[in-house]
Amino acid sequence: AVGAVAAYSSQSNASEAGDWAAPAEGGQMLELEPRTDPESSYYSFHHKGFCFVFLDGYDVAVTGREETHPKYAEAMEILRRNNPNPNPNSAESLEGVQRRFVGFNGGLSQSQMAWLRRVLVRARERGEGAVVMCHQAFHPESSHP
Repeated sequence: AVGAVAAYSSQSNASEAGDWAAPAEGGQMLELEPRTDPESSYYSFHHKGFCFVFLDGYDVAVTGREETHPKYAEAMEILRRNNPNPNPNSAESLEGVQRRFVGFNGGLSQSQMAWLRRVLVRARERGEGAVVMCHQAFHPESSHP
């Protein structure tokens, strides 16, 4: 059975020196792992024996990006390779895990994946459990329209 769960704000900010911190109970600051890409919104923090990881599921996406952005172009290339439909938001003719390749979904960049690996290795080294969260479902078989 699940007992009471403490709620923490997922908002974060950076000082001029680039140190990341998030408000916690009683005004104490939590240490956040540095991100490899300052344009993305993924981050993690350690608290009471756990590493909490927040992924940016729209890191590589057409949603929320200018058409001139490199990650928009990367997302469009992935869609072109995997979705033959004229409308990239259509999953028509796509089957199984291929149904995830639609324009309204997003994905993690290679730099975010490398960052995630480092964060999880550090959590293991510290003997922490890890809780990984993302706006989108990130298991391929659960991610379809």
